[in-house]
Amino acid sequence: MGARVESLKEGEPLLVYYPLVSDFFTVYNGNSFLIGRIPYNDLRKQIIKTYTLAKGMADSFRMNNDLNQKFEHWHQIFQESKNQVHQQKAAACLVSLVEYAKLLKLSHQTCKTEISHLLRELRKHGVLNEK
Repeated sequence: MGARVESLKEGEPLLVYYPLVSDFFTVYNGNSFLIGRIPYNDLRKQIIKTYTLAKGMADSFRMNNDLNQKFEHWHQIFQESKNQVHQQKAAACLVSLVEYAKLLKLSHQTCKTEISHLLRELRKHGVLNEK
């Protein structure tokens, strides 16, 4: 999804469903109590920061899915009824999708940057091997 988000042009919505049906953070959630035992303050903070941003991205994709569903709903009803009220609702949903795509793009870039910082910290402290 990152490549799709990065390729969005200005004023373009993300008209893609991203299926998020499971918890992608089971390792973190199941072991979060161990983070306090990490002796390196910067590493500890970066793990928490990166998790928070990644979790937020997952929630943001769910929200985008909901906006897509609403847009498709009103667009379909307009196609069937030709009632202008339904077209206006579909158009309003599309505007919301365009605005939300801007936030997704910004959040994605921030998350990507923090993941790079986390990987650097993990290598610095010997948690990840360069080989």
